[in-house]
Amino acid sequence: CEEFDQVRDLSVVATIPVLIVVLLFGESLLGVFGNYVDQYAVLVVLTIGATINASFGSIGQILIMGKRGRLVFLNTLINLGGNIALNIVLIPRFGAMGAAIATVFTVYFLTNLLGTLQVYYFMDINTVDLVPLTVTGALAAAVGLVTLDLIAIEIALGIAFLAAGLLLYRRVNFVKGLLSVVWNRVSRVVLYNDTYK
Repeated sequence: CEEFDQVRDLSVVATIPVLIVVLLFGESLLGVFGNYVDQYAVLVVLTIGATINASFGSIGQILIMGKRGRLVFLNTLINLGGNIALNIVLIPRFGAMGAAIATVFTVYFLTNLLGTLQVYYFMDINTVDLVPLTVTGALAAAVGLVTLDLIAIEIALGIAFLAAGLLLYRRVNFVKGLLSVVWNRVSRVVLYNDTYK
Protein backbone atom coordinates (compact mmCIF):
# COMPACT_ATOMS: atom_id res chain seq x y z
CA CYS A 1 0.00 0.00 0.00
CA GLU A 2 3.11 2.22 0.19
CA GLU A 3 3.07 2.84 -3.57
CA PHE A 4 -0.58 3.87 -3.36
CA ASP A 5 0.25 6.37 -0.61
CA GLN A 6 3.15 7.78 -2.58
CA VAL A 7 1.13 8.26 -5.74
CA ARG A 8 -1.76 9.78 -3.79
CA ASP A 9 0.49 12.30 -2.03
CA LEU A 10 2.17 13.29 -5.29
CA SER A 11 -1.23 13.58 -7.00
CA VAL A 12 -2.30 16.08 -4.36
CA VAL A 13 0.97 17.95 -4.86
CA ALA A 14 0.29 18.03 -8.62
CA THR A 15 -3.09 19.71 -8.06
CA ILE A 16 -1.61 22.49 -5.90
CA PRO A 17 0.00 24.43 -8.79
CA VAL A 18 -3.34 24.32 -10.62
CA LEU A 19 -5.02 25.67 -7.50
CA ILE A 20 -2.42 28.45 -7.26
CA VAL A 21 -2.90 29.39 -10.94
CA VAL A 22 -6.67 29.50 -10.44
CA LEU A 23 -6.27 31.68 -7.35
CA LEU A 24 -3.89 34.11 -9.02
CA PHE A 25 -5.14 34.16 -12.60
CA GLY A 26 -8.57 32.50 -12.56
CA GLU A 27 -10.52 35.62 -13.45
CA SER A 28 -8.15 36.43 -16.32
CA LEU A 29 -8.33 32.86 -17.60
CA LEU A 30 -12.12 32.95 -17.54
CA GLY A 31 -12.02 36.24 -19.44
CA VAL A 32 -10.22 34.48 -22.29
CA PHE A 33 -13.30 32.32 -22.90
CA GLY A 34 -15.79 35.17 -22.90
CA ASN A 35 -17.75 37.00 -20.28
CA TYR A 36 -17.34 34.40 -17.50
CA VAL A 37 -15.33 36.41 -14.98
CA ASP A 38 -18.30 36.40 -12.61
CA GLN A 39 -18.02 32.58 -12.42
CA TYR A 40 -14.60 32.72 -10.72
CA ALA A 41 -15.93 31.23 -7.46
CA VAL A 42 -17.40 28.29 -9.40
CA LEU A 43 -13.99 27.60 -10.94
CA VAL A 44 -12.40 27.73 -7.48
CA VAL A 45 -14.92 25.24 -6.06
CA LEU A 46 -14.33 22.80 -8.94
CA THR A 47 -10.56 23.12 -8.53
CA ILE A 48 -10.88 22.33 -4.84
CA GLY A 49 -12.95 19.32 -5.89
CA ALA A 50 -10.08 18.07 -8.03
CA THR A 51 -7.77 18.35 -5.02
CA ILE A 52 -10.28 16.43 -2.87
CA ASN A 53 -10.44 13.76 -5.57
CA ALA A 54 -6.64 13.45 -5.58
CA SER A 55 -6.51 13.18 -1.78
CA PHE A 56 -8.47 9.91 -1.87
CA GLY A 57 -6.22 8.28 -4.46
CA SER A 58 -7.21 5.86 -7.20
CA ILE A 59 -9.95 4.06 -5.28
CA GLY A 60 -11.93 3.08 -8.37
CA GLN A 61 -8.91 1.41 -9.93
CA ILE A 62 -8.30 -0.62 -6.77
CA LEU A 63 -11.89 -1.87 -6.87
CA ILE A 64 -11.60 -2.77 -10.55
CA MET A 65 -8.25 -4.55 -10.07
CA GLY A 66 -9.80 -6.42 -7.15
CA LYS A 67 -12.56 -7.67 -9.48
CA ARG A 68 -15.14 -5.41 -7.83
CA GLY A 69 -16.30 -3.61 -10.96
CA ARG A 70 -19.93 -3.98 -9.90
CA LEU A 71 -19.20 -1.77 -6.90
CA VAL A 72 -17.75 0.88 -9.21
CA PHE A 73 -20.96 0.66 -11.26
CA LEU A 74 -23.07 0.95 -8.09
CA ASN A 75 -21.04 3.96 -6.95
CA THR A 76 -21.56 5.56 -10.36
CA LEU A 77 -25.32 5.07 -10.07
CA ILE A 78 -25.35 6.53 -6.55
CA ASN A 79 -23.21 9.41 -7.81
CA LEU A 80 -25.60 10.02 -10.70
CA GLY A 81 -28.71 9.93 -8.51
CA GLY A 82 -27.14 12.13 -5.85
CA ASN A 83 -25.88 14.61 -8.41
CA ILE A 84 -29.28 14.92 -10.09
CA ALA A 85 -31.04 15.31 -6.72
CA LEU A 86 -28.58 17.93 -5.46
CA ASN A 87 -28.74 19.79 -8.77
CA ILE A 88 -32.54 19.92 -8.55
CA VAL A 89 -32.26 21.39 -5.05
CA LEU A 90 -29.23 23.65 -5.43
CA ILE A 91 -29.36 25.08 -8.97
CA PRO A 92 -32.63 27.02 -8.57
CA ARG A 93 -31.26 28.67 -5.45
CA PHE A 94 -27.54 29.09 -6.23
CA GLY A 95 -27.25 28.73 -10.02
CA ALA A 96 -23.89 27.57 -11.36
CA MET A 97 -22.43 27.55 -7.84
CA GLY A 98 -25.11 25.05 -6.83
CA ALA A 99 -24.13 22.78 -9.72
CA ALA A 100 -20.46 23.06 -8.75
CA ILE A 101 -21.20 22.20 -5.12
CA ALA A 102 -23.35 19.23 -6.19
CA THR A 103 -20.58 17.99 -8.47
CA VAL A 104 -17.84 18.34 -5.87
CA PHE A 105 -19.91 16.60 -3.21
CA THR A 106 -21.13 13.68 -5.33
CA VAL A 107 -18.42 13.13 -7.93
CA TYR A 108 -15.32 13.99 -5.93
CA PHE A 109 -16.26 13.32 -2.31
CA LEU A 110 -19.14 10.82 -2.05
CA THR A 111 -17.92 8.45 -4.77
CA ASN A 112 -14.43 8.34 -3.26
CA LEU A 113 -15.76 7.91 0.27
CA LEU A 114 -17.95 4.99 -0.80
CA GLY A 115 -15.04 3.44 -2.69
CA THR A 116 -12.71 3.85 0.30
CA LEU A 117 -15.21 2.10 2.58
CA GLN A 118 -15.76 -0.68 0.03
CA VAL A 119 -12.03 -1.26 -0.46
CA TYR A 120 -11.66 -1.58 3.30
CA TYR A 121 -14.74 -3.78 3.83
CA PHE A 122 -14.50 -6.10 0.82
CA MET A 123 -10.74 -6.20 0.23
CA ASP A 124 -9.38 -5.50 3.72
CA ILE A 125 -7.16 -2.69 2.42
CA ASN A 126 -6.96 0.50 4.46
CA THR A 127 -6.31 3.40 2.06
CA VAL A 128 -7.13 6.16 4.55
CA ASP A 129 -4.29 8.54 5.35
CA LEU A 130 -5.25 11.58 7.37
CA VAL A 131 -2.30 13.71 6.24
CA PRO A 132 -3.41 14.29 2.61
CA LEU A 133 -7.02 14.60 3.74
CA THR A 134 -6.06 17.18 6.38
CA VAL A 135 -3.85 19.04 3.91
CA THR A 136 -6.70 19.12 1.40
CA GLY A 137 -9.11 20.32 4.07
CA ALA A 138 -6.74 23.13 5.06
CA LEU A 139 -6.30 24.11 1.41
CA ALA A 140 -10.04 24.08 0.81
CA ALA A 141 -10.67 26.21 3.89
CA ALA A 142 -7.95 28.72 2.96
CA VAL A 143 -9.16 29.02 -0.63
CA GLY A 144 -12.74 29.38 0.53
CA LEU A 145 -11.76 32.14 2.92
CA VAL A 146 -9.88 33.93 0.13
CA THR A 147 -12.88 33.62 -2.16
CA LEU A 148 -15.07 35.16 0.54
CA ASP A 149 -12.46 37.93 1.05
CA LEU A 150 -11.93 36.92 4.68
CA ILE A 151 -8.17 36.35 4.42
CA ALA A 152 -5.46 37.64 2.10
CA ILE A 153 -4.49 35.55 -0.90
CA GLU A 154 -0.89 35.48 0.37
CA ILE A 155 -1.99 33.42 3.37
CA ALA A 156 -3.69 30.87 1.13
CA LEU A 157 -0.60 30.72 -1.09
CA GLY A 158 1.57 30.16 1.99
CA ILE A 159 -0.69 27.30 3.08
CA ALA A 160 -0.53 25.83 -0.44
CA PHE A 161 3.28 25.90 -0.51
CA LEU A 162 3.44 24.50 3.01
CA ALA A 163 1.06 21.69 2.04
CA ALA A 164 3.08 20.82 -1.06
CA GLY A 165 6.30 20.89 0.94
CA LEU A 166 4.87 18.62 3.64
CA LEU A 167 3.64 16.05 1.16
CA LEU A 168 6.88 16.14 -0.84
CA TYR A 169 8.93 15.81 2.36
CA ARG A 170 6.93 12.70 3.29
CA ARG A 171 7.91 11.18 -0.03
CA VAL A 172 11.46 12.51 -0.36
CA ASN A 173 13.00 9.08 -0.99
CA PHE A 174 10.40 8.24 -3.62
CA VAL A 175 10.92 11.60 -5.35
CA LYS A 176 14.72 11.18 -5.22
CA GLY A 177 14.41 7.71 -6.75
CA LEU A 178 12.06 8.98 -9.44
CA LEU A 179 14.39 11.86 -10.31
CA SER A 180 17.33 9.45 -10.39
CA VAL A 181 15.55 7.20 -12.89
CA VAL A 182 14.64 10.19 -15.07
CA TRP A 183 18.20 11.54 -14.90
CA ASN A 184 19.67 8.15 -15.86
CA ARG A 185 17.35 7.82 -18.85
CA VAL A 186 17.97 11.37 -20.03
CA SER A 187 21.74 11.03 -19.64
CA ARG A 188 21.69 7.75 -21.62
CA VAL A 189 19.81 9.42 -24.46
CA VAL A 190 22.15 12.40 -24.44
CA LEU A 191 25.27 10.20 -24.30
CA TYR A 192 23.91 7.90 -27.01
CA ASN A 193 23.13 10.85 -29.28
CA ASP A 194 26.53 12.46 -28.66
CA THR A 195 28.40 9.21 -29.27
CA TYR A 196 26.73 8.34 -32.58
CA LYS A 197 26.55 11.73 -34.31
